[in-house]
Amino acid sequence: MYRLCLFVALGVAIAVVSSGCRMSPPEIQDMKLDLRPSETVPLAAEATFRTDRPTTVTLEFDDGQLSWAVDIGEAAKLSHVVPILGLRPDRTHMVRVVVADENGRTSTSEILNITTDPLPGDFPPIDVRVSEPARMEPGVTMFEPVYRSTDGEERADHLLVAVDESGEVVWYYRAERPVSDARRLQNGNLLYRTGRAGPLYEIDMLGNTVFEWHTNRTPEDHVGSDSIHVHTDTLHHETFETRSGNIVAISTELRTYENYPGSDSIVDAPKEASDVLGDVLVEFSRQGDVLREVRLLDLLDPYRIGYNSLDWGGAWRVLFPQEEETRPRRDWAHANAVVLDAGERYAIVSLRHQDAVVKIDWQTGELVWILGSHDGWAPEWQAYLLQPKGELLWPYHQHAPMITPEGTLLMFDNGNYRARPFEGPTPPSESFSRAVEYRIDEDNMEVTQVWSFGGPGDEPFFARFLGDADWMPQTGNVLINYGGLVSNAAGTPMVEGSGHNWVRIVEVTHDTPAETVFELFIDDERPAGWSVFRAERLPSLYP
Repeated sequence: MYRLCLFVALGVAIAVVSSGCRMSPPEIQDMKLDLRPSETVPLAAEATFRTDRPTTVTLEFDDGQLSWAVDIGEAAKLSHVVPILGLRPDRTHMVRVVVADENGRTSTSEILNITTDPLPGDFPPIDVRVSEPARMEPGVTMFEPVYRSTDGEERADHLLVAVDESGEVVWYYRAERPVSDARRLQNGNLLYRTGRAGPLYEIDMLGNTVFEWHTNRTPEDHVGSDSIHVHTDTLHHETFETRSGNIVAISTELRTYENYPGSDSIVDAPKEASDVLGDVLVEFSRQGDVLREVRLLDLLDPYRIGYNSLDWGGAWRVLFPQEEETRPRRDWAHANAVVLDAGERYAIVSLRHQDAVVKIDWQTGELVWILGSHDGWAPEWQAYLLQPKGELLWPYHQHAPMITPEGTLLMFDNGNYRARPFEGPTPPSESFSRAVEYRIDEDNMEVTQVWSFGGPGDEPFFARFLGDADWMPQTGNVLINYGGLVSNAAGTPMVEGSGHNWVRIVEVTHDTPAETVFELFIDDERPAGWSVFRAERLPSLYP
């Protein structure tokens, strides 16, 4: 197709026949709208079209209550497949596609009408009680709500949810199996784990599986036809993507130790041979090749125990079956987080049952330091213990350490027991959790507590399991997930046993005292309730 293009130069009109007149706006061609590209992500649509020259894309939304625009963040191109994300439930949205060429000339599509279904009746009850958008970190809050029955089992509708600053749902994903440790990858997709043996999934924002990995102990009926085998026992709790796209994860091994402690409350209790679960840090490629392993039983004292080190949970019983109970089995350290530093030279690992966070040289596999209570460490580990400087409270049963832009270490301190074995644990009524930040001086092997938010006092929330604390890059705020709050019928926190589960996600300023700018609860009157493994603030649903 040829066009007659008119140019004016020095007052003289010149007509030129051309196959493309770049003074005209770009053309949108062959527009098609798919109202339900994926059953797993109901609040989404997809537009496909071409333009007559390379263009970028912006979407303009109007749902009758709100109007907003989103740059989808893609480079200019001719052929476009655009996910339409951020739709609110139970509304009709008028969406316009705006394309722009390299010279800033734009064209707008006709209105695309998209009507969404209401949320399911059993959707998590999200209650936002504080929201100050001008002071909040921009973006959407993503979390994995799980309903827990009275016996602790999870029910079948497995969700990953994103809400805006008012708590309104703008995206959700319904999976076949539990969703845990969901996080955004460098390419804009999401990575999440299910179970303690996998599979581990990479999905796009329409819920399509891009990669799947399974382990030696993944149940056969959970393994997809295109799943990639990683030759390791398990993949549990947390994963971390390296700059090269490899995955760092936590696996396991079982070793037998003679004369192992038999009690965390009776000093002179008989000792016996025990099978001890040790955590193994593993790095593997996207093709499933194991590139590196660090075995924590080789680095730390296998005979040092903390509260719950002698437990053996139901998930481990399923993955490590025994024909006969020949020896007791012990969950010695229960690593629940791993993160690499910016240079990817060092790994920071949280050991819940050891009440310790450790730093490991990721290249040599050597121990660098131990942050936590000094009690119970044998002489050969004394040189690795960070010495407290100033007023400091050690973390207990902590989760999710992260290295902040300030070079400090931020984590969620669950606060279980706040004592070591053979000491009297803190009573449930006095238990509390907090976000806490430490500054570490490696030259002098010292640690200073520089900030915290949480109990005791005005913030006596106690999340005995789960939780995390994230530094917000634009505002410096901290997003905190009290993901495993448990209380009895009288409302008293519970350290052990089954009770009512509920969730609090709060964003606070990095001040002393901190100020709350966002607060969300997930709770209802049913006896069991809800939990959330992690909460993340994504700058946008788009990459």
